[in-house]
Amino acid sequence: MKEYFFNDVALWESGKVPMGGGDIIIRDKVKVYINKTSIKSNRYKKLLLPVNSELIFNDTDIVLHVEEMEILGKVKTNERCVITVDGVRSSYVKLWHKDKSWFGCHNPNHSNRKLSAGIDKEHFIRHEIEDEFNGVPKPGNPVWIPPSTSIIISNDTDLSGSLYKPYKMLYIPEGSELIFDCDNKILFVERIIIRGTWRTIGKDNLIWIVPGRMNMEVPIYLDSEKKVIDATSDDVVNMLDASYNFSMQAQATMAKDLRRMLRFQRDGDKVKFVYNDLYKRLVEVSLLNDITNQVIYHNEQYFVSRNKTAPATLGEKFVQYIADILFGDPMLQSVIKNDSDIITDVINSNLHLQITSVLTAGLKENYLGKNKIAESILEQIKKDKPDRFVEEKDGEIYFLPTITGDDVSIFVKMACLLELEDDIHLHNNVPKFTMYDLLKTTYRKAAETSSLIIFDDEKKTVRIRPSIWRIVINLA
Repeated sequence: MKEYFFNDVALWESGKVPMGGGDIIIRDKVKVYINKTSIKSNRYKKLLLPVNSELIFNDTDIVLHVEEMEILGKVKTNERCVITVDGVRSSYVKLWHKDKSWFGCHNPNHSNRKLSAGIDKEHFIRHEIEDEFNGVPKPGNPVWIPPSTSIIISNDTDLSGSLYKPYKMLYIPEGSELIFDCDNKILFVERIIIRGTWRTIGKDNLIWIVPGRMNMEVPIYLDSEKKVIDATSDDVVNMLDASYNFSMQAQATMAKDLRRMLRFQRDGDKVKFVYNDLYKRLVEVSLLNDITNQVIYHNEQYFVSRNKTAPATLGEKFVQYIADILFGDPMLQSVIKNDSDIITDVINSNLHLQITSVLTAGLKENYLGKNKIAESILEQIKKDKPDRFVEEKDGEIYFLPTITGDDVSIFVKMACLLELEDDIHLHNNVPKFTMYDLLKTTYRKAAETSSLIIFDDEKKTVRIRPSIWRIVINLA
C-alpha cells in the first residue's frame, strides 16, 4: 500500500491538493496522513475513503469539516481530532456502556427492545408492542446514536465483541456525536453514516470498516405507479443508475426467507430455478411491512435544493422530494393537498409484488426453469462471495445463498400526479388565482426544477416526472 501525505500532489488524480469547497476523493489502496497544515479550508464538500484505503490523523487537534462523507476504509485518529458534518455540539453527554444512555431511542432498528416484538402468525407480520428501547447495543446489531446526544466510548467500554461480530451499521445523526475518550480502541462496523460528528480525545483510536456481507442488485426498474413489469423481455437493465440513493434496515424481510424462496441447479454453464410459494408470500408480506414502516436514510442528504432531508419512510420521503421541487425545501409540505394519498399510493404500488414477480417469472414450484433476473443475482453472489459455493456439484439443488446482513438493492421509478390546494386570495382587492397558475408561472423561470415538473393546462394538473431511486435493503 502506497503512503502519501495529504498535501502531496502525487496523491490526487487532478494533480492538485483539495481546496475549500472541493471534494476529497482518496484513491484506492493508499494510506494518507493528514496534518494540521493539510487543512486549507473551514469546510470541504465531500469526503470519500475507499474500502482498501486508510486515513490517518498524524497530528493532534485536527478538525476536518465536510458537507457529506462516505467512509468505506479505515480511519485512525489522534488526540482531540474531529470529523464532522454539521459542526453542532449535542445537548446530552452519556456513556456508551451504560444502559440508561440509550433510553428513549425510538429507532426500531436498535438492538435491544424494551418489550419483545409480537408475531401475527396468520399473516406473518411483525407488530411492535412498544417502541422505546434501552440497553447497550450488542455486537452484530446496528447502532443508532440517540438524537442531540454525545455518546462517549471510554476505557471502561468493551468493544472486543465487535472484532468477531461487527456492528451492522453506525449511524450518527445531525446534532449528535460519538466521542472516543480513551486510547487504542477499535470499533468494527460494516457500515458508517455520519450526519453529525465523530470526535476523539485520546490517541490511536480506530473505526475499522469491515466490508458488508453482500450487495445484490435486482437488475430491473420497479415503478411507484404500479406499472406492469415484464421480466421475461429482453429489455433487462444491464447498467443501472439512480438519481438518489437510500438505505433501509429491514426488520421483517429476512435473508433466510429469501434463501428458501429460490433454489437453483447447475448443469455446466446453465442454471435453472424453482421457487417455494409459501416463502414467496412470506417475503412479499415482509417486504410490504418494511416498505410501509421502516425509515430510509438518504445518502446524499439533499434533493434539488441545499436543504437537508430527514429520515422517513419511502412514501414520506417522496413527499419531501415533491416539496423540495415545488418550494425549495423538503419540509414545506403543507400546500400538497394529497400528501397522505401520495404515501398511500407508494405503498399500494405493490413494489413488494414487483420484486417477487421478477424473481419468479417463468418459474414453477415443481419444475426447474429459467429466470435471468434470479440468474443475475446468483452470479453476483458467486462473483463476490465464491466461498458460498464451495463443493457445489452439477445436478444438485441448492438454496439461494443469502445470509443475514446481505443487502438487496432495488431501483424504483418515483413519479406521481399532484393534487394542489384550492385557489389563493392574497388581498381583498386582488382577485383569486389558482395554485396551478402560480406554480406554472414560477417554474417557467426555474430552470433547475422545471424539467422535473409536467404541467397540463387543460386538466390543470401537475405531474412529477419520474426519477430513479436506489434503495439498499439490509436483510434481517
